[in-house]
Amino acid sequence: MPRLTTNPTLIVLLWLALAAVSLAQDDPPTDEQSQRQRFEDLLPAQKLGARVRAVDRAVGVSPVVVIVQDERSFVEAVARWTTAARYPVLLDDGSPESRESIARFVRAFEPRRVLRWQTEGGGEGWTNPERRDAIEAAMVRAWGVELAEGEQATPALIAQWRAMGAPPPGVVVVGEGDAAWPAALALATARMQPIVWMSAPGGINQTIASADADAFCSALEGSLTALGLQWNQLGDEIDAVTLCMNAPARHASDEHGTTAFTDRVGRLGSASSSAPRWAWAGHVFGSPSIAATNAMASIFLTAGSAWLFDTYPNDPPWSSYALAPAAEVYRQIGLDVEANDPLARGLVNFQLCAGAPIDAGLVAVNTKGRMSEFALAPGMAAGRDVPILGEPAAVHVVHSFSAQRPGVITSVAGAWLARGAFAYIGSVDEPGLQSFVPQPTFAARLGSLFPWGAAGREDGMLENRKLAVLGDPLWMLDATPSKPADAMADPEGAQSLVTLAGDAIEAGELARGAWLLRMAGRNQNLVDLAMATLRDEPGKIDAEFAQASLHALFEAGERRGFAAMFARLPSARQSDVAIEDLAWHALRPLLQDPETAATMARLLTPHVRSQKLAEDSRELAEALAGAGGTGEARTILRNALGQARNDSERNAIEAALANIGL
Repeated sequence: MPRLTTNPTLIVLLWLALAAVSLAQDDPPTDEQSQRQRFEDLLPAQKLGARVRAVDRAVGVSPVVVIVQDERSFVEAVARWTTAARYPVLLDDGSPESRESIARFVRAFEPRRVLRWQTEGGGEGWTNPERRDAIEAAMVRAWGVELAEGEQATPALIAQWRAMGAPPPGVVVVGEGDAAWPAALALATARMQPIVWMSAPGGINQTIASADADAFCSALEGSLTALGLQWNQLGDEIDAVTLCMNAPARHASDEHGTTAFTDRVGRLGSASSSAPRWAWAGHVFGSPSIAATNAMASIFLTAGSAWLFDTYPNDPPWSSYALAPAAEVYRQIGLDVEANDPLARGLVNFQLCAGAPIDAGLVAVNTKGRMSEFALAPGMAAGRDVPILGEPAAVHVVHSFSAQRPGVITSVAGAWLARGAFAYIGSVDEPGLQSFVPQPTFAARLGSLFPWGAAGREDGMLENRKLAVLGDPLWMLDATPSKPADAMADPEGAQSLVTLAGDAIEAGELARGAWLLRMAGRNQNLVDLAMATLRDEPGKIDAEFAQASLHALFEAGERRGFAAMFARLPSARQSDVAIEDLAWHALRPLLQDPETAATMARLLTPHVRSQKLAEDSRELAEALAGAGGTGEARTILRNALGQARNDSERNAIEAALANIGL
């Protein structure tokens, strides 16, 4: 047996009891026995949620974000978590996507300090087995376990957690060489979950064959049995499986057709049988940096607000999914709620919302459509119309096919994920409306201790097998602020990002300084720097500085400053999907302003998007025609007409031509 260096048993049991009785109750139990009885009365999903919330509320959170730039430093920073306190650790790989994901997290977390740190030897490479050993050693250190000679890490951790009165609620599955490994380390350590090391064939946008899925599940179940874990029914120890791997989101079943891999995982038997569920599964994928940020969002962020957009009519069966009653549930939970007016369900209304970042930790949307498009009332939107999230959010979308290829940035799920969703529930195929959990029920479940992975499933319905749960299945909707940790010493050698940004700007390294300000959450300082440089020293603005400032300018509503910075990007960078869509969100309002319409239309003319061909070309043509540029308007529309792919697009473009006069 390992020797335990800490014993927070009483704390964990206390929080477990408090979580178990957090449901509305006029006369809560007054002694430990009745509290335990109350816990036993909960549904399996609620018991799971109570166990997760107990640990979340027992461990303090330090108001510091540590940003590292290499794998060894990430592992070492997590290893320094303790049973009393932890802090977010983010991985900056230098890409704009990585740095924007970090900026979103910091903006939501609101830390007192943001630090950059590197461990000794942090820049050195390692093999996959060396990384695996380091990850397991980090978990052992974080949980205060001292291994006996020859003792293995995972059995020792399980023994530690059981001794604390908190057996593991789930298991994390990751391949040794998979890019999503940082999420595995973070979620396993924070959620008291052992890691099972195994892989699945294929990539996120592919489909895993039934035989491969059966073999994967059989191997997983065998590993759990070998570890001595209770796993084969809901309500025992292991009730969740978190796949931290870039494996397929879809599963091909001979009996059920295309289903979600996260539905197959956690069911007994083979894919050909109507197997009972023994766990709820979720799927974290992406680069090391994105996987790390999404895991940290699930662990550390609390959702204080919700953004809801409903396009369904007030008639059965659609009315059962209405977001208005869900909004009331979220308000009762304690969230600030922004919901669209029932009469404002069209494309124009949706685009007006997308003209500013969505600052909400929870998003719920009802639409119809396919993988890369969703119907509004009226109008048809594309994945490229999805708003920019100002903070990481959990997104629940009632819509067919939205998660068919979640790694495609122009798909509905792919767009939400790329723009800040750390968790997503959606369908990989056509499930039928009745297979989705109605939004009011989903909201009530989230407010009643259901974890993310369980809240969105209606077990027993065949079609429900098509719903994918992306992200940590154990994320909990909790508007309660995290428990503050006692003061923790900063890692030795850590440097303030704000100080580093000031040094870079003073040295004339404006792009580096801009990115550091962005990741430090100092958006107003970045906006001030960008606007002052545009005004006084525009010659100092290079493409990297311009790109680093775009999101901050968008968030601040500085649309003309955004346009000036966007214009300074090379055309190839302007045409990046993420930047191009951001530009349309930011500049669309200026197409309606007579002073700026023509200039903005000319700036956006090279960026008519194929998925938005008719609409983009019409908007630009109307802006130019209104400013006296009828000839330019006709040219844009005639060029678009030559690219039209179907009668619907051709008819829309011809109608636009007719409106401005052939």
